[in-house]
Order: sequence, then structure tokens, then C-alpha cells
Amino acid sequence: MRKIYFALALLLGAGSFSTLNAQTVYSEYVDGKIWFKLKDHAVVNAPGFRTGKESMVNYQQLDFNTIDFLKPVVDHHQVTRLARPYWMVKNDTKISNVYLLEFADIHQIDAILSKLKSSGLVDYAERVPLTKSFLTPNDPSYNSSTQWGLFQINAAQAWNVSTGSASVVVGVVDDAVQINHPDLSANIYTNTAEVANNGIDDDNNGYVDDRQGYDVADWMVILLRQVLRSTTVRTWPESWVLVLTTVLV
Repeated sequence: MRKIYFALALLLGAGSFSTLNAQTVYSEYVDGKIWFKLKDHAVVNAPGFRTGKESMVNYQQLDFNTIDFLKPVVDHHQVTRLARPYWMVKNDTKISNVYLLEFADIHQIDAILSKLKSSGLVDYAERVPLTKSFLTPNDPSYNSSTQWGLFQINAAQAWNVSTGSASVVVGVVDDAVQINHPDLSANIYTNTAEVANNGIDDDNNGYVDDRQGYDVADWMVILLRQVLRSTTVRTWPESWVLVLTTVLV
């Protein structure tokens, strides 16, 4: 049950959402932050630790220097902040009695956890899990049946690292590209030096009308078919013509 409430606390906004960089001490936990839950029967006579709302108390920046059970931590581990994010939750101390401790002595997090637990006043003290973003496409066709290739290469894991850059030009070597596809149409490269469909190699690169790529495979087939129909090929041995016809036509 404690884990369920702890997960809810994270969702409510604990401050780890903005910390998405690689962590120094534990890769899956936020550096310099600890959750601890004060026991229900614990009596701490200090602002921010009493039951119910207290006037003139900033629950996001409590005075940790006056808390006796935190003294072993405060005196040795460069505490920077103590907060009680969920003080407003009514009738549920599993959430309202949760505190967030922040400190600069990040490499001593295990020692700090031990000191908090040994105080006898906390139910638990835990590292703050690192919250990460995961990118999932909103394409309704994104599933293992229709786009199985993306699942084969674990594309989703790669997208969590980077979704690429518009400055990178990708060359596609395949049998076809649907240039009017909604995911591609706005990003297809256009050779502005070529005039579309005028039958002229405007940029003199050896390809006619290669404004958005070129169908090299079909071009070769057409050329070879023309060769096979030429007068010269008729003088070739019949076996040569048969092989070429079988392979290329």
C-alpha cells in the first residue's frame, strides 16, 4: 500500500520531473533528494510538522535547522531544503506526512538514509526515483502488425534518446517511398535545381527530373529492355539473350 501512495505522490509533482539528465550516484534516482514519511504518532513541535494548516508557514521551504531528529543530517550533509508537499491532504497521513529532503552532499545519500531510519521517527526513507519521458508515436498504425520493422529494431528505445534533427538529410535506398504520406510529405527533400516533369536534366547530374529522388531500378530495366530490342542484340548468341531476358525483364 505504501508503494501505491508513494507513486501517487510522485504524480502530484515532487520536483523530479525536471531532472532528466544522467545522475551521478544512482542512475535511476535523483541526486540529492530523499522522501521520508513521519510516523503518525511522532511529535515534532516545529512549524510545518503539526497537524492541520498552520498560518505563516511555507511548506515548500521549512526551517530544517530547528528539527532535533534531523540534526545528525543537517550538521554533516549540507541540507539545502526541506518541504512537505502534501500537507493539504485530509484524513490520510500516508500522504500528508511525507517530506522531501534535498542536500548537496549527494554521495552520502546512503548514510543520510541510514540516519533518518535510525531516528525512530520515520516509517521509511527512500531515494527519489528519476522520472523519465518516453516517446510513443500518435500514429494509429504504430503497432507490431503493420509496422513490425520498427519493433524489430527497437525504435521506441531510440526515440527516447533522440527523435533526430531536421538538419539531417536521410537517403532512402529502397524499392519505393510514398512521398505524399502524411508523415513524410512535409519532410521530403526537393532538388530545387531540377524542373519537375520537363524531360530535361536541368542540373546536369545525369538524371532527368530527379526533383524528389529517382527511380534508378526501373530506369535500368527500361534501358536494358531497349538494349534487348536493339538490332545489335539480335546478333548475340541465343543463350545470352535468354539469360538477360530471364534475369532483367
